[in-house]
Amino acid sequence: MNKKIASAYTLSLLATVLAATLGGCGGGSGGSGNASTAPDTGNQTQVSTSLVPIILPGPVPADSPPPPTGGSYAMSLAIPPRHQWNANYGYCGETAFISAGLYYGQYVSQYTARAAATPGLSQNDVNSQLLVSVNDLTAAANMHLNAVEWNGLSNATTTSQYLAWIKGYVLAGYPVIMGIYVNQYQPGGNPATGFSSYDHIVPVNGIASSHPLVPGLNQTYYADDILQFSDNSGTNNANYPNQFTAPPVAAAYLFQYGFDKFQMTRTQANAQAAPPYSLALHSSSNNINSAVAITGVIDINRETVPVRLATDLNYENPAMSKGANTPPMAAPLTLTATVYGLSVGVKYNVYQYDSLAAIPNSSFNANAASATQTFSFTATDSTYVLPQVKIMSNQTAAFRAVPASAR
Repeated sequence: MNKKIASAYTLSLLATVLAATLGGCGGGSGGSGNASTAPDTGNQTQVSTSLVPIILPGPVPADSPPPPTGGSYAMSLAIPPRHQWNANYGYCGETAFISAGLYYGQYVSQYTARAAATPGLSQNDVNSQLLVSVNDLTAAANMHLNAVEWNGLSNATTTSQYLAWIKGYVLAGYPVIMGIYVNQYQPGGNPATGFSSYDHIVPVNGIASSHPLVPGLNQTYYADDILQFSDNSGTNNANYPNQFTAPPVAAAYLFQYGFDKFQMTRTQANAQAAPPYSLALHSSSNNINSAVAITGVIDINRETVPVRLATDLNYENPAMSKGANTPPMAAPLTLTATVYGLSVGVKYNVYQYDSLAAIPNSSFNANAASATQTFSFTATDSTYVLPQVKIMSNQTAAFRAVPASAR
């Protein structure tokens, strides 16, 4: 499919050059961020110091992925897999952003996520998709999330550097959303079928290594490091071969790949014996690696404390219909918000917003009127679980928590 998305926010003149590399459930190449030169601000303490894997940081919702196996050291982020819609070219980028949003305390539907990436476009328009390195920064800004793109425009960058960049952000506790190849093998088919940069968009949720894992954005690439992600559907897992049955349990979504074996050319990725997914081996501007790290909520004054959100369902059913531009019927959804990083004895306010437009980027107490609901409490522990909130799956619920003394 030809996705010639020209977002002035992220591409300008590059759009024409990059369009030919886009594809699949979402696709794209390039990027305009300066992430490859980001300073190492990590706290230099080991993430995992033994064979015991850990999950970082904060509350762990049900169905959160276990750390990947195969390394002496391992960690994972508490990002439960979710199930995407497949209509309208696929909502994989949107689903990945929803996963990252829940990690930071907010829920939107797949329909709303796409609208945040391409406001005003019909959702059956091929240009409406949320694509990494194309309109991901627009989507993040409209969702009130901070984001940093991988700077893959330079031919001097390598796929090994790209994987080390992802490793650094994941070890720092940030969700990373990346583009990958899908094996397009068909007997007698074109071995180069597919798009040159990526076919699918997934959230990374774990790293394993035979070397100690130390937080910090500047990481060393090791060929035997292992990356784990959720594929947003589970349809390519041997444990879930039928895409027409109910969405699978979390384990069916998880895939692990060694850094070295993950990298392939387009033809290698489409080989009959190749795995379901692989990563473009960057060699030119035609197959640029793409990723974006979601680093938190936008909070200009840095006054918020973190909130993590869990949902009782990992999918939206009924699904979007092919060619539709209106959202499907909604289903009841129960949300559990956990506020953490609290100081005992301090009073906090938690604001719930029912639209992205209502979320302020600062002065949350001063903008209390923008919230649909406010929860106030004095911390007696480092975490606090709010009363469950019930919404419909097509609605938005975003939470921001601040000390009562904040602006």
